[in-house]
Amino acid sequence: MKLPVVWLMTLLLVTSVIWAGGTRIWETTTAKDFEAGEFKGTLLATNGKVQPGFELQKIKCPEPAIWSYAYDAGGRLYLGTGTKGIIYRFENGQLTELYKTGAILVTSLAMVDHLLYAATIPEGKIFQINTNTGESKLWLKLPSAYIWGLAFEGKSLLAAAGPEAILYRISLESAMPEVLLKTEEKHFLSLALDEQNIYVGSDPNGLLFQIDRSTGKARVLADLAENEIRAIALAHGKIYLAANVTKSFDNAKMAQALAREIEQQGQQSKPINRKELLQKMVSGAVYEFQANVGHRLLMQVPKNFLTTIQPYQKGILCGTGMDGFVYHIAAADQISLLADLRDDQVTSIILQQNELQFLGTGDTGFLYRINPTPREIKYHSPILDATGMSKWGRLQWQKQGDLSIQTRSGNTQTPDSFWSDWADVSGEMRIQSPNARYLQYRVIWTERAGVLESVRIFYHLFNRAPQISGFKIEGNRDEANKLYSSKIEKKWKLSWKTEDEDKDELRFRIYYQNIETSVWYEITGPEILNKPNFTWDTSALPDGYYILQVVVLDESDTTITNKTTYTHRPMLVDNHAPILTSQRQGNEIRLLAQDTFSCISQISYRIPNGEWQVLEPFDGIYDDLQENALVIWPDNANVLEVRAFDSNGNIGYALVK
Repeated sequence: MKLPVVWLMTLLLVTSVIWAGGTRIWETTTAKDFEAGEFKGTLLATNGKVQPGFELQKIKCPEPAIWSYAYDAGGRLYLGTGTKGIIYRFENGQLTELYKTGAILVTSLAMVDHLLYAATIPEGKIFQINTNTGESKLWLKLPSAYIWGLAFEGKSLLAAAGPEAILYRISLESAMPEVLLKTEEKHFLSLALDEQNIYVGSDPNGLLFQIDRSTGKARVLADLAENEIRAIALAHGKIYLAANVTKSFDNAKMAQALAREIEQQGQQSKPINRKELLQKMVSGAVYEFQANVGHRLLMQVPKNFLTTIQPYQKGILCGTGMDGFVYHIAAADQISLLADLRDDQVTSIILQQNELQFLGTGDTGFLYRINPTPREIKYHSPILDATGMSKWGRLQWQKQGDLSIQTRSGNTQTPDSFWSDWADVSGEMRIQSPNARYLQYRVIWTERAGVLESVRIFYHLFNRAPQISGFKIEGNRDEANKLYSSKIEKKWKLSWKTEDEDKDELRFRIYYQNIETSVWYEITGPEILNKPNFTWDTSALPDGYYILQVVVLDESDTTITNKTTYTHRPMLVDNHAPILTSQRQGNEIRLLAQDTFSCISQISYRIPNGEWQVLEPFDGIYDDLQENALVIWPDNANVLEVRAFDSNGNIGYALVK
């Protein structure tokens, strides 16, 4: 089924957190802030204030989705459901099974006298049930597979259908259908009529058709930017339209896929991901249409969709398919959030004599009974994530009437048994909840006249120490794991990564210490670095092993400055070449290479201007501070050049005559 999208006056985010010196402030002052909380017997009014509303009593339906409804003359309620297409009667607070259609969904119900007509998909069947005797039968099978709406017109039944957008008129006496309107559209998704005209809304071009009941002549009243008109409501001399934007979307396939997914959920006891299932739905809108005026936008609903609208008081009610919102729209600037069913899909808004009686939902299959005088009137705020351990200060609020406020805190994202108990905020309005990362407040009404206007909470986030990682040294042989190099790097490039959860400005100090001493020296002198990198010139240092230490300081907006210290393993500074000595006995020359800190990595020789010849050490491996090698004097040589590398890249030279 092609489904719709909504949002109240861009109520998108939960709360606002601002900075004020060393203190943070959590504010719930606007409709956008309050909307993310939980309403228990309360509602969010047009002006962004929380006030008493009604109570919702949950009644579980055996089927996972309530799609349609109708009342009989005696006030008994009938519900069309999915995913097995069962019709239920609700009477004396009890749901009883009336008839199994064998279809996937009962999309629409229409009652005349004691006869209930039920439209189903995907085989285009209409069933007739005598609610007095219980006698039931397949009344008609239309050529169209998908029937989206039914409505009575005198002694006829109108049926809006697809996958070719056709409006049928069916005689109640003969059950013979005639085509009243056929268009190039794919589906007629919505249907309504008044004394003079019939209105149908289409997909995929979002057209509103008007058919004159006396002449049968049709015309297009509106061509919306959205590609489907999901529902039509006639009230107060106006036409209200619930429209959705969808992409690469098919109503028929969606209806069946959704029904199967819901059925699968019941079998596997796993919640379906509606947002994945409906990810191609992008937005919806509610329009008001008047003759000689045209249509105007009343409300937009990004990242959600509209499922139904109904006339109500001086405006309309509309329900959403994600997050389970029910809004009352009196005008473009008068929109109230009446109900928040969280993860449910509002599939039916059930009124009787213009009074809101029930809400039907999909995914969970609940019938919510409306109680206008709730036993409890409360508002639970969204959860404040202070991002770290915090101390709670004063609370300021604006209200009308007799209201009380309490807070609780904890260190888990969702309140559980490990959170603190609710604690009253009274007297000096200081919050009594213990220090923690998360905080929530609730407001309790003791009289129905009370109104909650705003809440401001002051808190202090304890300063957290910065983190340092990824320390690197470029230029040091030991760090680079190189045996030797012809280039001696005396300037080491130091770099590291830092992170500060509080987003404080960071400064750095770097120290070094020779492991033979206990004295720390600051590399940068009195200067404090403001970048996580530094070039250290080691050329003036005595050879030896040195420990490096980086200290990260945060400059927070509090009086406490935290620091984090990182100490690197000892690193060798060796800027001196190995010493080469020789001892000759006849044609044999014994070479000795010695170094104080670095291993000898190579001994080689050559005749001047010749090629260097690498010698093998006596023990077969270069791995010690001193190594011996043997050279046989070449017959054509008067002098030999010899050299020795250490593992730090230093080179010592000597001449042998």
